[in-house]
Amino acid sequence: MANQDVLQIRVENVDEKQVPSLIQEQFSVMGELRKEIERASNNAFDAKEAVINEVGPKAMSKKEAIENLQTATLSLADAQVDAMNAQKLSFEYQQKLADITKFLFRLGLTNIAMNRVVVEELEYKLRNASQEELDDLARAEIENLLKRLKMQQDIDQKQTELAKILKEQSELNDSQAKELNAQAEKDEEHDRRIDELYAIIAKQDQVIEKILIEMDAMHKDMFKMDEEIRFLRNK
Repeated sequence: MANQDVLQIRVENVDEKQVPSLIQEQFSVMGELRKEIERASNNAFDAKEAVINEVGPKAMSKKEAIENLQTATLSLADAQVDAMNAQKLSFEYQQKLADITKFLFRLGLTNIAMNRVVVEELEYKLRNASQEELDDLARAEIENLLKRLKMQQDIDQKQTELAKILKEQSELNDSQAKELNAQAEKDEEHDRRIDELYAIIAKQDQVIEKILIEMDAMHKDMFKMDEEIRFLRNK
């Protein structure tokens, strides 16, 4: 992954242990770009100074003036080329910085652990990097990136807590549902036993009623026999 452009790196292929070296490599590339910008800017400035010196008021012959003017024209052309090169490199630097911050933000969104690693590494970079390693623009971009990543940490933390609460509530509801089902089964069993008891009582009532009817018939028969016996005695 060394010296590889972040646009060619897939965030899902990055391991947490690779983050420190990845960040260091990318910002090292940016450091080289800043040096090239500085060299181009210095060359442009030197070329402009040479133009001023060549066309400045001097006592010289016409031939010398023409030669100086030719030299100044060449220096001015060099200054324009160096200035354009510095501008081009500056744009590349800003684009590189934008690509890195976007990549690191996407990397921090992959999971909570990766977010934490990226934040820690960027905070370390801000604390320990020199001005040569990180200029004001890069520091401002990193600080803004850290704010966004920490906001994502807060969101992830709240989502984790909410998921925990929902899980606990779901487990509680499941427990309550099991208790209700168990109680319903107990109530159903109780009702079934009561129905069985009522059925037994109803059968017993039928038997008792039958016995009472038979006893009543016996009493009637005994009463009839008693009358017949008294009748026979009175003859």
